[in-house]
Amino acid sequence: MSVLSKIQKKSKRIPKAAVSTTISLGRNCVYHFGPFSLNYVERLLLRDGLPVHLAPKAFDVLLVLIQSKGCLVTKEQLMKEVWPDVFVEEANLTVNIASLRKALDDGEAEAQWIETVPKQGYRFLPAVSESGCDETPERPHLVGGCHDMIQSLAVLRFANEGCGPAGEYLSAGLAESITNTLSQSRGLRVMGRHTVDTCHQCHIDPRTVGLRLGVRSVLIGRILRLGDRLIVRTELIDVRDGWQVWGEQYHAELSDILSVQEELTAAISERVRITLSLDDEKPVTGPQPLPKHATSAS
Repeated sequence: MSVLSKIQKKSKRIPKAAVSTTISLGRNCVYHFGPFSLNYVERLLLRDGLPVHLAPKAFDVLLVLIQSKGCLVTKEQLMKEVWPDVFVEEANLTVNIASLRKALDDGEAEAQWIETVPKQGYRFLPAVSESGCDETPERPHLVGGCHDMIQSLAVLRFANEGCGPAGEYLSAGLAESITNTLSQSRGLRVMGRHTVDTCHQCHIDPRTVGLRLGVRSVLIGRILRLGDRLIVRTELIDVRDGWQVWGEQYHAELSDILSVQEELTAAISERVRITLSLDDEKPVTGPQPLPKHATSAS
């Protein structure tokens, strides 16, 4: 008999939607991210209502990155968009990226805003909202699309809520073993444990941790005690908007903590892979089979 029982699925997976590859160039379009607002028509960047100076080409680079909806934009695509019909060296792009990072800097890690993908290009990380962006067809630009799924992840240490040494051991063990397991998945980048622990010591909310780490999703969990049983609750959070993409709750016996860790790692990792449609798995569209050896609790 398994020491682990899945008792309920807390939420349904949010259906995925394709990302358009065409930049929306709207009338009086304003993009909002963090303390910033970028007005496309007036070519103005504001921070908490105050203007931020940007060179014209740096503004154009930022606009392309924002309008690509968090997707990777290659260096070639950026140079084609920002310097159309003009030959420029890659150093011009590098200088403008550095200028942008300096303008956006607020004392936090620069990865909060623009991620460098080595030898490929750049990705704008913060969640972006829009206002007044009515799409117009006058000047569409192809910047390359990407899958609107969450393909980078940080596994945060599970919170130990009154479970003593066993809960503390399980808290650290689950984060490490789930990280190791998911890092073997094709198409998923998983942040290293040391980096996550260094950032998460600040006791800040998961979305902020995710933004600082430059990932698109975070896996969080809580470990509680009920008599001689542990209750383990897990959630997968979309850093862009705070939506819960997936969540489940498990019961586990206290008698064999190593078996509990192994079974939880396998069950949680498998559901994350399916939810993110990794390894050619089909998206979750309804009730799924229980993990091997697990029994449903009534």
